[in-house]
Amino acid sequence: MDITKQIEFLKNQRSNLLLQLEKLSNDELSFIPEGSNNNILWNLGHILVIPQHHFYVVKGHTPHVKQYYIQHYMSGSHPNATDIGKEFKEIKELLLPTADYLKNDYDKGMFNNFRAFGSKDFIETLEFLTKHETGHITKINQLLNQLNKIKK
Repeated sequence: MDITKQIEFLKNQRSNLLLQLEKLSNDELSFIPEGSNNNILWNLGHILVIPQHHFYVVKGHTPHVKQYYIQHYMSGSHPNATDIGKEFKEIKELLLPTADYLKNDYDKGMFNNFRAFGSKDFIETLEFLTKHETGHITKINQLLNQLNKIKK
């Protein structure tokens, strides 16, 4: 898949997710069911920061998100938002533009000779990270289903 189609897919996936989440309360965003480690907000933040980490931070480029988010939503971190509403708003505002920034930076040649995860080039890495993101969207949907069961 070429970069334009991959970014379009990513943006559509993220847009649909944002529509699902737009009316959630802070309690719903921070809900962690028994047996789970993370909540909807953490998964959403994780979706935002993983590409920033792999395409920017690891390669010595300045990411398009605050370091705070990278530290608080990377693999191995746990939900600890101090202002859930503010973080949710900021993450939502960054999800689509960061996909555009990735495309623009790619077009500028920032990722020429890019390699990650051993031998994956930029497009292969983007496809891999999009699949990873899809897994977290699935987790968010599972959390939404659990919330809906509780509401009934």
